[in-house]
Amino acid sequence: MNPSNTLGRHKLSTRFTSIVRICSINYPNEEQLQIIYANYLHAILQQQLPNHKIWSSHGKTHQLALAMIHVYNELRSQFSQDEHSHYLFTPRDLTRWCLSLLRYDFSSIKNDATAENLLEIWTYEACRLFKDRLVGNDAKDKFDQLMDKTLKNDWSSNALNSLRGNWKDKYRSSFIQLSIRLSKLE
Repeated sequence: MNPSNTLGRHKLSTRFTSIVRICSINYPNEEQLQIIYANYLHAILQQQLPNHKIWSSHGKTHQLALAMIHVYNELRSQFSQDEHSHYLFTPRDLTRWCLSLLRYDFSSIKNDATAENLLEIWTYEACRLFKDRLVGNDAKDKFDQLMDKTLKNDWSSNALNSLRGNWKDKYRSSFIQLSIRLSKLE
């Protein structure tokens, strides 16, 4: 939910609030976020990578959800709305991050026995969702350090370094196939 001082939000009069019932729902706590996004990821990865050696495991999808929530919590603590008004990170961003995985054609990695390819996609989407919002090179470097630390600690992965290389060329065929499928739908 956006702060009360944003465009389109108005203060409710006390007369109005005295005659209606008001329900306020907070954001889910960390444990609830883990359950929600582990289930999201499990459903998405079962659809995209059925019977994959690594990603068909509930444990690995739960580990990926924990990593997502760790990144999200660190972003919320390191970057505040006091610095820049658009530094508002909500669970909606986590949902977008999960759903962004549906954009890819994973047929090339179905037989891959490592987690690296999916982690590269996961990292790329995190960069587009969060890093692109950050202002200045210092903030972007902090984000890169956060992602690199999370990937190395949780997955022993260098996916962020792979992105700096030839990532776009590596997955260009997936983007082309997706655009062809979308153009056929129109």
